[in-house]
Amino acid sequence: MSLALLDRLVELAAGDSEVCRWLLQGRDAWRSGVPLADALGLTGAAAKRARNAHLADAARLLRMDRGDDVSTWELAGLLAAEINRHQTTIAPRLRAGSTALLSPVQQCIRQAASTGAGLVTCQRRLYDLLR
Repeated sequence: MSLALLDRLVELAAGDSEVCRWLLQGRDAWRSGVPLADALGLTGAAAKRARNAHLADAARLLRMDRGDDVSTWELAGLLAAEINRHQTTIAPRLRAGSTALLSPVQQCIRQAASTGAGLVTCQRRLYDLLR
């Protein structure tokens, strides 16, 4: 990424003080030699927290669709199925250049995948994450 693109991104984020602050701190750290992913807090524990937050958002959307009577275990199974669908069908299409609109659940899963932390795919681990 060029510095000009990063500066432009900071300008575009000017309306959101939290995002702007995060980008400015990351840019400054990157300029001082810190790898960009580390400078933006997108590795290790920070990446896992971001991934987990996006997966929890996806689960909340699924619960809204299915109703409050769905158990956490069932919700974890539904989320695992959506993640599998994303990995086997949606992500390959996106990599091939598809511009299809994603459902809100799939948008959350795509954001989770973009954290670099690796998606949780096991129903048991998703259950632990959602409890």
